[in-house]
Amino acid sequence: MKKISVLLVVASLMPFVISAQNFFNHIYVGGGVGVNISSDYTDIAIQPTIGYRITNIFSVGIFATYEYSYGKGIDYSANSYGGGLFGRAEVPIIPGAFGLVGHAEYSFLNSNIKKNGEEWSNFNNFLPVGVGIYTQSGRTRISLVALWDVFYLKQYGSGGPTLRANIAF
Repeated sequence: MKKISVLLVVASLMPFVISAQNFFNHIYVGGGVGVNISSDYTDIAIQPTIGYRITNIFSVGIFATYEYSYGKGIDYSANSYGGGLFGRAEVPIIPGAFGLVGHAEYSFLNSNIKKNGEEWSNFNNFLPVGVGIYTQSGRTRISLVALWDVFYLKQYGSGGPTLRANIAF
């Protein structure tokens, strides 16, 4: 009777094991680096990511961010930490090799700023959206995306893109 009970328990758990395997086949990890260079400031960022491929085209995920910023010819620097959520669409042009990327994210950063001998902290929200290209080999994808922050554009009316290179496995 014990053997039958154990077999029934194992058999009832099999769909969950199969679902878990399917779930983990859709998970990818990776990260990116970002550089934003203007005439006054330079920002350099690293961003580890974890994503989930909903379909072969659409994915969503989370990320952490560290960013270092400094001024050119002025006394300014900032160390920023944060994270966010992203969604992206990868449309193949040559399936399995090359395609276009659409990317949108919501992110937040807590910045420790030093300027002209003063120090303070600042919290900011960002909504970067953009387009780019990707190349693929198996599960590995490398992309280059140009992102414009909607919140910044709304407030200031202009601003160049941030270029971000990403790799996902």
